[in-house]
Amino acid sequence: MTSAVAKDFDCACRMAKSIALETDRYKSHRKGFNVAQEIDNNRVTPDAILQLLWSPLAAQALIAGVELAVFTHISQGKKTAGEIARATGASVRGIEPLLDALVAMSYLNKKGGHYGLEPVSEAFLVRGKQTYMGDMIYSTKLTQGGWMELTDVVRSGLPTSTVDIEAAGREFFPKLVSAIFPMSFGASRAAVASLPEKSIRRIKSILDVAAGSAAWSIPFAMANPEAKVTVLDFPEVTPIANEFAGKFGLADRYSYVEGNIR
Repeated sequence: MTSAVAKDFDCACRMAKSIALETDRYKSHRKGFNVAQEIDNNRVTPDAILQLLWSPLAAQALIAGVELAVFTHISQGKKTAGEIARATGASVRGIEPLLDALVAMSYLNKKGGHYGLEPVSEAFLVRGKQTYMGDMIYSTKLTQGGWMELTDVVRSGLPTSTVDIEAAGREFFPKLVSAIFPMSFGASRAAVASLPEKSIRRIKSILDVAAGSAAWSIPFAMANPEAKVTVLDFPEVTPIANEFAGKFGLADRYSYVEGNIR
């Protein structure tokens, strides 16, 4: 890591750490805090603006923690900055401010130089668990560049990129579908739960068109052990559906048709 990059990283981590403290700081000084926007003593403050403007830094700290598998390594017994740095292949100088930022953001706790997981991290950020949501960071990374161009998009009315043509879709969707699995899977489970049991039992064959990670068909297959699923999607995507079906013990009930559905 070059000196300039290291300084930028330290600065970003410390800024991310301070996000969680900023609101409390403003609240504690609110009585004596005067801003031009204060109207009729209603104590209007820029808290909401500051939180929004700084929130991308907090998101980036969380993304770094997930990409480095910080939460997974801690769950496996790596507790100190040195142990976590070695496990992640990072520098102690780099990892420690990141860990402290995640403590300030309530994803980790710290006692006597030892880091531990908060319940939300234990539940959703440890790799290998069915509830793991870390892959969603990739959807954030895939789209954040486009969001940075929002002003120009509003001006022009045109998208930053196009993925509804085959070549672009074959490259883009394999990256996306794993990332959005937790969100889609939760919605699908809710849909299944809303149906009468007798209706679910009548389902014998499911065609999952543009299946992606199979997030929408897996809950139906889980609810009805007799249902068979046929996935239709790009050949670059069907292995991802097969992987997720296997995680839920459903691989033998899934078959695949590969191609362009248009």
